[in-house]
Amino acid sequence: MEINHVLNGKQIVGVGTETFGLTNKRGEFVLLGKESFSKYCGLFFLSGERLFKTIEHLSLHTRPTKITHQGHSIVRESMAREEFLFANQGLIYCIDNYKGDIQLDLDFRFRDDYSTQGRTYRIYLEGDQLVIEYHKYASDELTELQYEGVLIIKGVQEFHQMSKWIERNYSFDQERNSLSRTWVYRALRIPINEQGKFFIGFGQTKQEAIDKVHDLCEHEEIIQKQLRDYVKHICREKNAVYNAAIIALDNLTISRDITKGRIRGIIAGLPWFDDFWSRDELISLKATMLRENFGFAKDVLMRYARNIQQDGMVPNKFPVLSTLASADGIGWFAKRVTDLVTLLRKNNVLKEYLTTDEMKYFQDQLLFVLEKMKERTKEGLLINQPKETWMDTDEQNDPRDGARIEIQALFLCVYEAIRTLGKGSKALLAEEEKLRTHIKEKFFQGDVLFDGVQDSTIRPNIFLASYLYPDLLTNDEWENVFSKSLEKLWLEWGGVSSIAQDDKRFIGRSTGEANYSYHRGDSWYFINNIVALELLRVNKKRFQEKANKIAVASSRELLFHGAIGGAAEISNANEQTSTGCFMQAWSAATLIELLDVLK
Repeated sequence: MEINHVLNGKQIVGVGTETFGLTNKRGEFVLLGKESFSKYCGLFFLSGERLFKTIEHLSLHTRPTKITHQGHSIVRESMAREEFLFANQGLIYCIDNYKGDIQLDLDFRFRDDYSTQGRTYRIYLEGDQLVIEYHKYASDELTELQYEGVLIIKGVQEFHQMSKWIERNYSFDQERNSLSRTWVYRALRIPINEQGKFFIGFGQTKQEAIDKVHDLCEHEEIIQKQLRDYVKHICREKNAVYNAAIIALDNLTISRDITKGRIRGIIAGLPWFDDFWSRDELISLKATMLRENFGFAKDVLMRYARNIQQDGMVPNKFPVLSTLASADGIGWFAKRVTDLVTLLRKNNVLKEYLTTDEMKYFQDQLLFVLEKMKERTKEGLLINQPKETWMDTDEQNDPRDGARIEIQALFLCVYEAIRTLGKGSKALLAEEEKLRTHIKEKFFQGDVLFDGVQDSTIRPNIFLASYLYPDLLTNDEWENVFSKSLEKLWLEWGGVSSIAQDDKRFIGRSTGEANYSYHRGDSWYFINNIVALELLRVNKKRFQEKANKIAVASSRELLFHGAIGGAAEISNANEQTSTGCFMQAWSAATLIELLDVLK
């Protein structure tokens, strides 16, 4: 299929997937592609604080041949032309040059509720508004109501009810070893004579849905102009790939109302990582600083500073905690504080964004963190528990507990942040240097930087350590370490594997939700981009070719693979693919960092 990205006058064309994604600034999304592709395709709205699926699939009796990504909207063309625009109030869906029916399949449910019991729809017209009422009961006896929702589609003159349940077998989910069979409701057909325009909104009640649709319809021109102007404002680069990466990250940069107030930040990814995961959000934050969104970056960092817990850690995600702990979130917080202050000083705007009191608050919080980190050390090294690093699986007895290289680098980042904020005493400077020397003695042997104390497994975490704290080794030492490690990790399509390819644990093809391969082979796009950044930093002349290959592969994935409008989470090691989460923040954010260096 022809894919055409047109972003603020910059254009790039190629051949790729027919799956595309759009979001609004609340984290709601539409993800459409082939029928029976994934249970996570469809139109998702928020119901309270949870994502609620409504439309499963809408299709015309014609096969798409072209998709145009315009940032604010997606145009899908065949014999007909469809345009999708997603605003905070809902979805605007336009059709031109088409005579025939729209087939509408429904799958109303909370995103992760796969119960087939007690599902009821009531569908009727009120004027030109199609009303779809859904009630979910605990059983087919329909006595205990669990939840409900209403979808309004304005612009419908007539419809033909089909009213039958059909079984779906989702190809993407089956390949990922995920739940791949479920039942959806083939609800109706809407006849179209040449053209149609529909305003689609959702609510927990009928009136809420009607109000959103009315707002969407009443202010359509203003909404369309605001979205076009916004894309024009943020897509200021001459490079179309760069602009596409900016849009991909911006799609996941949202404001969301929760019971405790409003959170503004970067969700980890869609369709299933729709919370603010500390590790993902903080890794992604540097890209917003490069775009000079300093006020936003400061707000995010202040949120983390205010939420430092009694053990000196930050919550692993907001607003609902996960059962998985994060040993590295607090270190990434320190790293991004350093980045923010450094960039503010570089741009001579430090006092415009950070007051003396705010600087002191960061300092005091980080000094507290440092003392708590020292309590978690053993023989002078920071210890993490199983599954607390970004490699948070433990298949094949591989939990990565103990002292890990990137965690030590993040320990050093706390010292660096305190120093950058102007609070670095001679005693702290001496501590930092002593720790740096100690880490080097324990982890660095010959041309190998160990993944863990007494663990010489070759993994790409050495590149994270280099990115986080470049002064751990000299440039020449890093160059030798990188060269040695790339012999085992390099993938010719333009990435690195998550473990050495001659390791007995290596798996060349992703095992998906059965996550044996996640950190034993799968290639992570965010890691690939960081690898390229560090190769260029250490020896641009020697490593330029590999860095360029990574940039090309990550750009190719963003533009033409996976879901148009997003950057995927992972790839197979054996060949480049787009799998895992369709739209992942840190994949787009680190690509922005890489393209910023290459431009």
